[in-house]
Amino acid sequence: VQRERTATPLQALTVLNDPQFVEAARVLAATLIGQSHQNDNELLIRAFRLTTSRSPEPAECQVIEELLSNARQKWQG
Repeated sequence: VQRERTATPLQALTVLNDPQFVEAARVLAATLIGQSHQNDNELLIRAFRLTTSRSPEPAECQVIEELLSNARQKWQG
């Protein structure tokens, strides 16, 4: 079986909403939260390494930190 290539976002949206991916994200978050001895920056780097198998570039760290800050503001407010 071979997947067809597509330029539409439908496939990505379907995968992102798949229960297995949602559950995997939940478990990753729970694991990282359980490592409370680390600060946010260390946890973000750890999450990046776990999901991409490489260390983040400084610009990527800045984007991820901004995303975290925006998410916190959204869910607190």
